[in-house]
Amino acid sequence: MAKSPRLKAKNTAWRWFSKYIRARDCLKYMGTLETGRCVTCDAVKPAESLDASHFISREHEATMFDEHNVHTACIHCNRFKQGRWPEYFEFMEISYGIETIRALMDQRLIKIDLTEEDFRLIADKYRILYKEICNG
Repeated sequence: MAKSPRLKAKNTAWRWFSKYIRARDCLKYMGTLETGRCVTCDAVKPAESLDASHFISREHEATMFDEHNVHTACIHCNRFKQGRWPEYFEFMEISYGIETIRALMDQRLIKIDLTEEDFRLIADKYRILYKEICNG
């Protein structure tokens, strides 16, 4: 079955957002685009071995593209350890404080339905930011 234009736009938005988050965190924690650190187990991995991991599940569109909600995690922690939520919570609390965690928890409850155009705008924004961070 063919994907809808909205789903294609959502996937494109996620692809660019994810690339930006991984580049952002690799630079922030390791000072290079080639290597990054898992925020839950502290493992240092090649950038291509890292996921952009959600603190609040990506099923909530209200927080899916929130930069405070997504950070680098190794594939093992993100995909096979369900994001190691207790460790992720500790990282979030140290990094942002409990107020940000509460705000994300509240924000996730807001029902929004992003449109195809919304996803295209998100993709455009993060494509530009990714290229800037990589060329800067």
